[in-house]
Amino acid sequence: TQSTWEQLPKVGTLKLRPISFQSGTNRLSDTAIETIGRMLESLKNYPDFRVVISGHTSSRGDPDANRDLSRARAEAVVEYIVRQFAMDADRLRAIGHGSDPMY
Repeated sequence: TQSTWEQLPKVGTLKLRPISFQSGTNRLSDTAIETIGRMLESLKNYPDFRVVISGHTSSRGDPDANRDLSRARAEAVVEYIVRQFAMDADRLRAIGHGSDPMY
């Protein structure tokens, strides 16, 4: 739940290769699927960690639409991980940042 997430201390950041999407979509490409697979290999070493999947967009277009698209992208990654790798959905959280800087 939201309150559970808010109570968790941040213990670090595991930055991984960005997952790219075609402009204006939240569809996972074959390259994105490969990147997610490599990411999950890294996460095997951290079975108790909870993971935030952050979605971003370019700065082109409407800021509100970009925020919605970035959230849909992050949710697409979470849904894929839960479906394909049977990871507990409670370990994952999708956040859309729109065109805000990634780092």
